[in-house]
Amino acid sequence: MITITSETTQLLTQLVEVGVLSVDAVGSLHHTEPHQLFAILKHRFMLNDAQLIDACQGLANLSIKTASDLVIDPTVWSKISKEQCAGLFPIYWDNTEIAVATDNPFHDGIIQLHTQWQRPIHRFLVTPADLQKLWSRSTSTNEPLTALHHMINHALSVSASDIHLYKQELDTVMMLRIDGKLVHQQTLTGQDERQLASLIKFHGELDISKINQPQDGRIRHLWQGVSVDVRVSSLPSAYGEDYVLRLFNTHHKRDRLEDLSFTESALSLVSQMISHRHGLILVTGPTGSGKTTTLYTLLNHLKKDKTKSIITLEDPIENILTGIRQSQINPGAGYTFIQGLRAILRQDPDIIMIGEIRDAETAKIALEAAYTGHLVLSTLHTANCESTLLRLQSFDLDPFLLGHSLKGVISQFLTPQRCAKCNQAGCADCHDSGFKGRIAIHEMLSIQTPLALKTQDDFKTLMSQNQYYPFYQDINQKINDGKVSRDKWAG
Repeated sequence: MITITSETTQLLTQLVEVGVLSVDAVGSLHHTEPHQLFAILKHRFMLNDAQLIDACQGLANLSIKTASDLVIDPTVWSKISKEQCAGLFPIYWDNTEIAVATDNPFHDGIIQLHTQWQRPIHRFLVTPADLQKLWSRSTSTNEPLTALHHMINHALSVSASDIHLYKQELDTVMMLRIDGKLVHQQTLTGQDERQLASLIKFHGELDISKINQPQDGRIRHLWQGVSVDVRVSSLPSAYGEDYVLRLFNTHHKRDRLEDLSFTESALSLVSQMISHRHGLILVTGPTGSGKTTTLYTLLNHLKKDKTKSIITLEDPIENILTGIRQSQINPGAGYTFIQGLRAILRQDPDIIMIGEIRDAETAKIALEAAYTGHLVLSTLHTANCESTLLRLQSFDLDPFLLGHSLKGVISQFLTPQRCAKCNQAGCADCHDSGFKGRIAIHEMLSIQTPLALKTQDDFKTLMSQNQYYPFYQDINQKINDGKVSRDKWAG
C-alpha cells in the first residue's frame, strides 16, 4: 500500500495544479499530520467535498463511490468491531484485502487496520453524507439478512448454480443444484422460513403483497469482493410460494474463446463462423446448457474490433459487457423483442445479439437483418444442428433467405467433468465422486456453401456439403483428453 505521506503530497500537488490551493498554502501544511489534512483543507481553506474528491482521483487502492454504489458484506462485523471503525465503514473482507468506505482517505484507522491484519486496505472515498447513509443502513440490518447472505455465500462456495426453496405443508426444503444435480441442504420451519421468504422478496424487489402470481427479480450480492448477480424467480404452489435463486458469478465469466472448452477442431469452426461480415449464427441447447455464456464470450471476442458497433437485446441482461450497448426488453411496458429489434436496426449496428428467437416474427426480422449486412447472434432451444434447421423451417421462413443467411449453428449440452486433482479416484475436492464441475459438449455446422432450404433432404445436403462436427466426435476427443469419462459422459 502506498504510504500516506506520498499520497498527501500527490493530493496537494493536484490542488495546486487546478488552482484551488496556492504554493504558499502548501508550505504552511508541511508539518500537518496526514489524518488531519482533510479537516484543515475544509475548514481553514474552505475547500468543499467535491474539490477534495476530484483531487483524490488516481490515488492507489482508492475508488470514488456513492452509498448506493456499494454492496455491504454484513459478515465483516464478525471480524471487525464497530469500535475499530470510527470514521470508517467496512464494506467487505476477502482473501486478499479489506475494503472500507471513508470520507477521509488518510484516516489513521486505515493504517491501524492494515497493521493489525497485514492486508492491503481498499478505500472507497465517499462524502460525509454518504458515510452517514451507510451507517444508517447498517443500523437497520438485522440477523435474517445475514442468514440470507450466508445462504448465498454457501451456495457460491460449493459452486452451486441455483438455490431451490420448495414450500411444503409444514416446512420449506432448501436444495442446491451442484454440477447439474439437486442436493438437499436443510429444512426450514416456522419463523426462519417466513423471514427468509420475506427477505428474498424484499431484496429481490418483488411485490411482497402478491402471492398468487409468479414474479421475477434480482439481488445484488457481494462475495469475496466480487459482484454476483442473483436472479430470483417466485412461483405460487399448493402451500405458498416456491423460490429459485440462480447465481451468476461475473468473476468467473469467460472472455476468450479458448475458455469455452472447445476442441481444436471446434474452435476452428467457431472462428470461421464469426469471421463473416453478415449472417445468422445460432447457439442452441437445453435450458442451463451455457448458451448465454457462449454468446457473451463470442461478443467479447468480436468487440476487440473497435470499428464495429455491437448492440444486444436481452431478457434480462445477465452480465454487463463493457464496450457493448445492451438493451433489456420490458413486455409489461410494450417493449418486446420484435419492437426492440426494429429499433436496434435504426441504430446502425454492425453486430446484433438477440437473447432468444422465440417466435416466427422475431426469426423473420433477425433473418432479414442477417441478410442485409448485419452479423446476428442468437439462441434457440433445440437439441442439435438438424433439429435447429427443422425448427427454423417451422417458422415458415423464406427458403432462399434462410439458406443464404444462416452461417453457423453451435449446439451444446453440459456433462460432468472428471476431477483434475484425482483423475476419478475420488478426493475431498470432488467429494469422492471423481467429478468436479461440468464441461460443454459441442456439435457444430459451419456454412460456407449456401442452399435454399425447402425440404428435409435439403438440410441433409447442406450438412454434407459444409463443415459438420458431430457430438460424438467432440465426446471422443474429450475422452481422449481425459476431461470426460467414457461411461459417464451422458451425465
